[in-house]
Parts: sequence; structure tokens; C-alpha cells
Amino acid sequence: HGLLGKQNMYDHSIRVPYVVVGPEVEAGKRVSAPIYIQDSVPTALEVAGVEIPEHIQYQSYIPILRGESSGRAQIYSAYLKDAQRALTREGYKLILYPGGGIARLYDLEKDPQEKVDLLERGKGKDVARRLFKALKLEAKIHGDGLEFGEYKALD
Repeated sequence: HGLLGKQNMYDHSIRVPYVVVGPEVEAGKRVSAPIYIQDSVPTALEVAGVEIPEHIQYQSYIPILRGESSGRAQIYSAYLKDAQRALTREGYKLILYPGGGIARLYDLEKDPQEKVDLLERGKGKDVARRLFKALKLEAKIHGDGLEFGEYKALD
């Protein structure tokens, strides 16, 4: 993408390898289920046999490791107070640049490198609108007070 640093929402910048080792974890097993790093807290509590307090907003990924769950249906990403936001869901990623009113949509199954913006090609508007609605709800749940404004590509 010609970008330096971690100031963007593309997977090459926001995806973090995560290694889990333990007596009940299958050696060498690879899991691609998305998690939040904050899921580590309830996971550690569960492994320690400690009840997870109600105020913990995240969830243990033990069911993912056991093959009992495929993980979260969506992942919300945010960069800085007033910069980019993204939602990954249904095999797509919607990236928003609120300052410029720019929206980008990628089909992650067909385009894992996130190089073909469907909205720029006049495609995926219904998917983008659905993800935008879900993104705004996730922002509210996470206490993100960003005003999203208008996005010409979603009109």
C-alpha cells in the first residue's frame, strides 16, 4: 500500500501474530480466528480457574483453541481519537477515513492483500452500508465518540 508505520487499518499493520502454549493446547496448531488482545484477560482468568468478573467486556478464547467456536463474527478497529476506523465481518473489511469522508471496502477472501477497493469500482455498496451500520454500533459499544459524518461512496 506504500504506507510506512502502523497508522493504517490494513491487515499487514493491524494483524498481530499470537502464540499460545499450554498443556491442553495442540502443538503446532494454527488458528486464524480473530480475537482482541484484550481477550487475553478472561482467557487467563479461565485457565487459572477464576470467575470472570461481569465488568470484563471481552471473552475467553479457550473455546476457539478447543475447536468449539470459530471466534468473533466481527472485529472493530480504531486508530487515534479522530482517525481511521474499520470493521471486519462476513469476509469483508470496511475502512473509514472520517477526516476525508473516505470509505474503502475489501473482499478479504478474493483479495487478502486488500488492494482492490470495491467501492472505488462501484461495487459492494450494500455490503458497505451493512458494515457501516454495524461499525457505528460497535463504536458505541466500545465508547468511541467519533462523529462519522458522510461518506460519498456509501450514498
